[in-house]
Amino acid sequence: MWTSFFVTALVIAFLLYVPGFLVMRSLCFDRPASFAVSPVFSISLLVVFGIIYKSFGIFTEWWMVVIPVFALAAVARAVSYCMERRFSWIAVQDRQTDWIAIAAYLFVGVTIAGLFFVKDLNGPASFAQLYDNASHLNTIHSIVENGNYSVLYSTSYSWEEVSSGIAPTLSVGAFYPEAWHIVTALASAITGVSSAVAENASLFVFIGVVLPVSTSLLMFKMFTERLIVLIGAVVTLAFSAFPWGFLTFGPLYSNLAAFALVPVAVCSIACVFSCDSSRKDRAKWAFAFVIACFALAVLQPNALFSMIVLAAPLCAARLMTLLLKAGIKRSYSGLVCALSVFALILVWTVAWRLPAFNNTVTYPWTPFEGFLQALVGGLNLSLRAYPPQWLLGCAVLVGAVWSFCRKNHRAFTVSYLISLVMFVVCACSDGAIRSYLTGFWYNDAYRIAALVAIASVPLASMGIFCSIKIIAWCANRLGASQSAIRVLGVCSVILGMLCVYGPVSLMDNPGAEPAFGVVSNKLNWLSDESVRRYTVEESAFVDKTMDLVKDDPGGIVNIPYDGSVFAYGANAANVMFRSYAMAGGDSEKPESVLVRNRLNDIANNESVRNAVVALNAKYVLQLDANGVGAASSSLDDGLADEEMYRGILAINESTPGFTLLTSEGDMRLYRIDD
Repeated sequence: MWTSFFVTALVIAFLLYVPGFLVMRSLCFDRPASFAVSPVFSISLLVVFGIIYKSFGIFTEWWMVVIPVFALAAVARAVSYCMERRFSWIAVQDRQTDWIAIAAYLFVGVTIAGLFFVKDLNGPASFAQLYDNASHLNTIHSIVENGNYSVLYSTSYSWEEVSSGIAPTLSVGAFYPEAWHIVTALASAITGVSSAVAENASLFVFIGVVLPVSTSLLMFKMFTERLIVLIGAVVTLAFSAFPWGFLTFGPLYSNLAAFALVPVAVCSIACVFSCDSSRKDRAKWAFAFVIACFALAVLQPNALFSMIVLAAPLCAARLMTLLLKAGIKRSYSGLVCALSVFALILVWTVAWRLPAFNNTVTYPWTPFEGFLQALVGGLNLSLRAYPPQWLLGCAVLVGAVWSFCRKNHRAFTVSYLISLVMFVVCACSDGAIRSYLTGFWYNDAYRIAALVAIASVPLASMGIFCSIKIIAWCANRLGASQSAIRVLGVCSVILGMLCVYGPVSLMDNPGAEPAFGVVSNKLNWLSDESVRRYTVEESAFVDKTMDLVKDDPGGIVNIPYDGSVFAYGANAANVMFRSYAMAGGDSEKPESVLVRNRLNDIANNESVRNAVVALNAKYVLQLDANGVGAASSSLDDGLADEEMYRGILAINESTPGFTLLTSEGDMRLYRIDD
């Protein structure tokens, strides 16, 4: 199965990088930039074709999306190649140092992702049984099964299931930013692996490849010091808050994918305002920025606001430099920059007031610590839920001071300070100011902590660079040779990596667990069979039931809290409730309400019988038949609401209208009698 995992990872990388690379090359970008930016073009093309097919009501197979995207990209590149052969001035030259940087980021990224993600999986098909992952797995499976690759009609049910089937909801789908799910579903369909294997392979690619490569683009475009760029390779994945925090909370997989591409969007808009860019280059980068914004919007819209926070200071600084270089007075240049920032604030304010964002910006996360604790947590990078990373935090602060002294990279410090203020406000306050600053991230400190981590990467790289320079200066004063100084610098970086990524804390009290020790333990815990609410035995029982009902297919009434919420995505079981939040919603069918509350009354209640027929429900699945809280129950987090599903929980072997088909321990499968 591990072979299938790595084959699926290669397929995902192929989907993300090949079409986009061809399109970027057709726009006359150099190869390193084309490679780094390519995922935003590939994702955008895949999403657009999915929307087109769904708009015409076409059931979509994977090849109907993939082949046209690859063909379009190949044609575009073929045309541009012919033009390059005819007009040599169109061609652009690569910088060898950029490829070296990408290779370094790739090597470190794949290695760290392998050590701290793949190694901690309890098999390639294991999955985190957290609240949000039920939605992730079920969405991925639904996309493949129902042939619906459109972000405009996202749903875990087919149209037939909604209109006259087992779906408990009247909703036929709505916009949801599921571009990551679409890419993952395409890989699942191509290789034939389960949703869980495809999900893990996709996470491996986004953590180990996409995030490092997109960060490398930002670094080698923004910094002329090659050593700073190379140091960024070991820093990108060093922050426990991101990407690792998104694996252990939520889990926030689609947000992780979106944030992994934020550096591409930041770099694209920064290049538009670069003094070194020609008009043609600015036009190209502006187009890349627009495509990047579309990709971020269909991955997770809050990534757009993250990009604004990180890019605004950088663009303002570059615009100021550009205007001064053009001969415009400093006072007028400053006024133009101030008006630009004011316009951006105005757009932010309008978006904050829009009804479409109201539920998001008012999401009720409660403050969890005081001002001083939040500030210290932001500075030492413990942030929301991890031990302090003192060494890395010191590197960030040194980089911030160094950038201000050097002047040319002050914008990175401003972005970091804005992110830090947002985190402190989010962690320790409530009310309108918090909603205004952090509402687009659901007022969620985990997401804001990730923003702090992304903003810290350039500063930490500069801080380590500055530290190496100081060490080299001291060694030089002591008469060390240049080769010895280089060795000392390399050893310093390696020691720093051991301090950050090592399993033993070298900076705290003896016995204190380091941040990445906690990361590894949490990832191990999430894959451990002993803590699953959907246990291995329950999954095997569901597989057994699928064999029993294959000759008489129909809907399976279930209780999502007993673990069966994962049965659709993990086992392709046609269960009714595929989300924890489906019951009691505004769009719930009245038949679903009857089934939840009174299914055990089916023998005596004609309304219940009619509801079962309308839902095409044929079976009842119980994975914790003894009830929530029983010794045999696999539920462990207090999420379950027994009252909400009392009509299903009340069914047993003696309930009229039901026939027990199979049982094992506290697991039951009943057939609903005709």
